[in-house]
Amino acid sequence: MEKKEIALAIRVEKSGEYGHVTGFTCKPDDSKGHGFSGFMSYEHPLHGLIIHSQINRGSESLYGWQIAVESYNRIDLSDAKNAVALLTPIQRKLDKMYETEGQAASFGAWVNRIARAIGAKTIFVQNDEKARIASGNTYRAYTLGDSVYAVDRVTTGIVEWANPQLHAVAA
Repeated sequence: MEKKEIALAIRVEKSGEYGHVTGFTCKPDDSKGHGFSGFMSYEHPLHGLIIHSQINRGSESLYGWQIAVESYNRIDLSDAKNAVALLTPIQRKLDKMYETEGQAASFGAWVNRIARAIGAKTIFVQNDEKARIASGNTYRAYTLGDSVYAVDRVTTGIVEWANPQLHAVAA
């Protein structure tokens, strides 16, 4: 059985009073099919693992950072056991990183730690509208080192959307 390379994809969604930054596991794909440039979000052993944070209008930062297993309406015992088996080693690695490196300095640094914990080599970050139009790509691939800045740039954008007054004062 061939080993499938692991990657993360980070996307931003803004709707009404809330914004969400979500991440999901994926597999790099050189065929550049429809929809997502550079990766496929299925056929992956960690399929269902998600990263999530949100912000509401007027807030100054993202809150509710979590790593979880996505579920739909009902979970049976088998699904629960699989979720625990998936999350436990990841959390153990994150705890070890916290012990040796301290608190993650930003959301991008936290996402980077998750990528390291699951063995990802690439993080795909959703381009903003201007970059999507210019490049024709929905996502851009980053190495783990470069991904911290890219994810932090995306989160800065959603914070500015949620609290334009804060951004206007800083300018």
